[in-house]
Amino acid sequence: MTLKTYHVFYHFYANGDSVPSEFPVSMNEADIYSPLLGKLHQDGDFLGLIDAQGETLQVMYEADNDLYWIEVLALEQRGSYGKYVGFDELTDFFKALPEHFQHDSISNATFMAW
Repeated sequence: MTLKTYHVFYHFYANGDSVPSEFPVSMNEADIYSPLLGKLHQDGDFLGLIDAQGETLQVMYEADNDLYWIEVLALEQRGSYGKYVGFDELTDFFKALPEHFQHDSISNATFMAW
């Protein structure tokens, strides 16, 4: 089984660990799942994945509600398709990451203009 690979950027406020979106690092799905998802625990922590076609999926933690905003960018529409999820739903999504991010990659996502 071949692991899917993405370009990854992130910022975790607790330890200052950061990779800017301008210089993402290449990581396979296994290296993303365990090491990075668990670090999303301080308000504003975020993680972004860029697929081989250049489409972006982002996740940001919101501490007030203990929820994660997950979205697929829709640059041409000047917005994103996303929704709030709990940690269990987020981990289920990351266990089955799509190879290509599209507006329908996130079930029941709604469009939000910027």
